[in-house]
Amino acid sequence: MAAVGIVIVLMLIIPALLLIGLAVSGGTRLMAARRFVASALPAEAMVVGLPSRMRRVSSGSGVSVPVRYFEPVVRFQTAQGQLVEARVEVGTPTPSAAIGQLTPILYNPLNPQQVRLVEADGRIGATGPVVVGCLGAAFLVGMLLCVGLVIMTALSSPS
Repeated sequence: MAAVGIVIVLMLIIPALLLIGLAVSGGTRLMAARRFVASALPAEAMVVGLPSRMRRVSSGSGVSVPVRYFEPVVRFQTAQGQLVEARVEVGTPTPSAAIGQLTPILYNPLNPQQVRLVEADGRIGATGPVVVGCLGAAFLVGMLLCVGLVIMTALSSPS
């Protein structure tokens, strides 16, 4: 019984650790996005290009599928009057504006090449892994405690 219990515990610990890692990774990205937003300045930018790239995104069933993300190239003027052309850091699955249209952005005043669309500042994309990782790890830790109690009860009862 103890050997089976150890195997079950290991089968629960490993996924729990992976989910905790996912939550920590998402949390790190979320904090970085929040720091960016807190120090960024707003501007109106003209879209001058719409390059895209394929990224693999996990579907709900555990299968990753390719999704095209648009990362517009924008031209804007900083608060200091500097004209900047840069590619946004966080893309969107659908273009937010057509070439020639204005779109609201946030930029790093210390590095104006660091630009994000207001609608895709990075916080929402980082929240999912945090929630999934925390909830999944909590569920598995709960299962681990239940299995541990069952094993301890079985081992302590006289046979």
